[in-house]
Amino acid sequence: MLDLRSKIKLLSAQPLPIVLIATIILPLAFGAITGLALGWSIPLYALLLLLSVIGGVAAGYEHVSPISGWCRGACGATFFTTGLLAAHGMTGSQALLPLPEPFWVLPTINMIAGSVFGAVGGWSRKNAERLATA
Repeated sequence: MLDLRSKIKLLSAQPLPIVLIATIILPLAFGAITGLALGWSIPLYALLLLLSVIGGVAAGYEHVSPISGWCRGACGATFFTTGLLAAHGMTGSQALLPLPEPFWVLPTINMIAGSVFGAVGGWSRKNAERLATA
């Protein structure tokens, strides 16, 4: 089994500037880039959404339990969606894919999905730690 624990360090072991970048700046910026892609290219938008799923699981892996990964995923998805909607809204371009209506549906869906992805990462980290000590 691939052990990623040495590659993906626990968020709690990181200095505060890294924590702030990882938890706020990166999801917000990546969401903004994804929001721009929503008006440019459907394949690029889909690729960025796929990368956001991988990022959500990886972010959850920075935590030692599914619950803390779940919280990280919910927060990351909130910042991601804020960036996505803000950037797309500022461009004034037409979305190449329809956004769900009413307005609150997309943030809700993303927050639930982000929570699940973060929890999967936290669960994976918990299992990796358990196997390493067995």
